[in-house]
Order: sequence, then C-alpha cells, then structure tokens
Amino acid sequence: MEENNMQNQEEIKSEEIKNDTDSFGNDGFPQKFDFTFIKDRAVSLLFAEKDIWQKIKAEEVAPINLMKYYFCPLLAIPVVFYFLSSLFTGSSHSPFISSCLYYVLGVFCAYGSAWVLDKYGLEFINKYSPKVIKSKDKKTGEVTETPLEEIHADITFDNALKAIVYSFTPFCISGIAFLIPSSVIFLCTAALLYSVYNLYLALPTMTDVADVNRMRLLGGFLAVVFTLFAIPACIVFSFI
Repeated sequence: MEENNMQNQEEIKSEEIKNDTDSFGNDGFPQKFDFTFIKDRAVSLLFAEKDIWQKIKAEEVAPINLMKYYFCPLLAIPVVFYFLSSLFTGSSHSPFISSCLYYVLGVFCAYGSAWVLDKYGLEFINKYSPKVIKSKDKKTGEVTETPLEEIHADITFDNALKAIVYSFTPFCISGIAFLIPSSVIFLCTAALLYSVYNLYLALPTMTDVADVNRMRLLGGFLAVVFTLFAIPACIVFSFI
C-alpha cells in the first residue's frame, strides 16, 4: 500500500515537472491572438522580471507568429494613438498615411534588424566596436589601455528577433502618451531608455555573450535597429 502511494506521489511530481517544463516550451506562446498573453508578457517586461528572458529563450515560436500574435498588436498601440492625436492636433502629413507608414516601418525595423544581426552582426560589431578600454588613474593621471577580446556570441535570427521585439515593449506601450501631446517627448524618451535597459538584460541570455563584451554587443544591436528605422523613415517622410 505504501509503495503504491509513493509511486503515485512520484508520478504526480513527474507530471508537475513536465508541466513546468512545457510552460517554457511550445505551450508558452499562443498559436493565435491572445490578449491575456500579451498583457502578462508586457507586464513581465515592464517590471524586468529576472527569469523572463530564460523563459523567452526556451519558447519555441515561429518568427511569423511572434510578429503576428505579439509585436503587430503591440505596435498598433502607438500607431492608433498617433493617428487619433493627429486628427485633433493637426499635422503636415496625412494622419492615415503617416500612421500606416509608421506601422510598416516598425515591422520592417524589427524583422530587418534581426536578419542583419544574424547575417552580419558579429562581423560588423567586431570590426567597428572599440578594441581597447582606456582608464585614467585618479592620482597619477596616467592613462592605461586594456585590449578587448573579440566578441563571441550566438546571434541567431530567432533569438535576435525575440530580443528586439520583447525589449521594445515599453517603448510601444508609451505610445499611449500621444493622447497628451505635452507628455510625449518625456514619456517616450523614458520608455525608450527602459527598452534599451531591457535589451541590455536580454543579451547574456539570448546570445550567450560574456559580460565584458555586453556593452559592445548592445551598441551593435542599437546601431542596426536605429539605422534600419531612421534611414527609410527619412526617405519616406520626405516625399509625403
């Protein structure tokens, strides 16, 4: 009798462990639009929960599903509120056309950045990032240079896309500030900085980069993201 009870308890524990493991895998990401999932994941990223990036990395999700069921609905927040704000405040551009272009550029920026980082990221970062760290002795004023090793990181398309999409969640949510135009600059800037901080937290888990090289890799990620957004945006909006 006791043996049967022990066996049943072991089976229950095994099932619980299996369920915990599954929650970090395929079952963690929905296969359709799920508002509750988006809300819960956004809250986790807004409060920078320590274990969220391990969970994100373990999730098996197709890039197209990540875009359709998380990023695109989230990106709609700043686009919709920008559109509504433009209707009442006036704009030199058509609010509808501008909103659509912002939306397309946002999707292109996230997807394109992940592709560029996957194909050329390490080569670009190792070529153009600083090769030494300069430090100055406060007493003697002597400057010493410490050579930096080449960055070694596992940058894949899937993980780069996850890092970018999830990191910029706070920035997307800050689009609500368009309802109060006077607060847009402050709130969006603060949210952008917090998104960069989220990306900083994500990189060791998502790319296995060493701490000594984390800031250089972060700089490379940001350079690619902002370049891919800024260049086409300047070209497009100069013609409308």
